Amino acid sequence: MSSEQYISISWAIWVVPKCENINISRNGGNIKSNKAKGTRFEHEFANILAEYGFWAHVLESKKNGAQPFDVIAVKNNIAYSFDCKVCESDVFLFSRIMENQHLAFSKLHDCGSTNTYLAVKFDSDIYIVPYVSRQSSTKQLSLDLIQQHCKDVYTWVQAL
Repeated sequence: MSSEQYISISWAIWVVPKCENINISRNGGNIKSNKAKGTRFEHEFANILAEYGFWAHVLESKKNGAQPFDVIAVKNNIAYSFDCKVCESDVFLFSRIMENQHLAFSKLHDCGSTNTYLAVKFDSDIYIVPYVSRQSSTKQLSLDLIQQHCKDVYTWVQAL
């Protein structure tokens, strides 16, 4: 195979380009809107995954922003889905997960995929938080709790 690799995921075969970094254009100015911050983080996160041997793709949002999650990544024939969130405070609120994202992650779980995660960014630190069903009584996670129980992105990718 030349510049493509074949990845089998139980019910489908995808042809994807080999891992390549995703270019992020930087406009030098302050990013003011939450959407722009989120989009920049999605690309930053996909780049990190690509640097560690993942094929990673950012699902571009449509006008209504209703994509099922932000990033899909594959490594060693295992697919991972991530919803990326930027936190402005030391608390992540689960209310920030949209209905369509709950539905997508729930459907993935129903199909046997438990590789659904939140990539949560606090300042410059990124943590990988396993998706928690909305049936959970957990409404929020503090940065302290995330640091105690979740891995930072670099520890997570190296552990795979």
